[in-house]
Amino acid sequence: MAPELIGGRLVDFAVDIWAFGCSVLEMLTGKTVWGEHGDLVHDDWVDLIGHSDLTPQISTRLSAEAQDFLMRCLVK
Repeated sequence: MAPELIGGRLVDFAVDIWAFGCSVLEMLTGKTVWGEHGDLVHDDWVDLIGHSDLTPQISTRLSAEAQDFLMRCLVK
């Protein structure tokens, strides 16, 4: 879920770009986007995605172009 949806902010195409970036990141790495936070409950997920400055970790094993693309998709 995109941060805008959680934060009650105006929703536009940015939510689709965020979701696309998350999907591409999972396809490239074979790992869930927030996998390192797997023990969180629903309210913690809402805070993490919607109310913090954290973005998904982008593997440095990816090409520079892939990292740049994903960073542009996952802007909060």
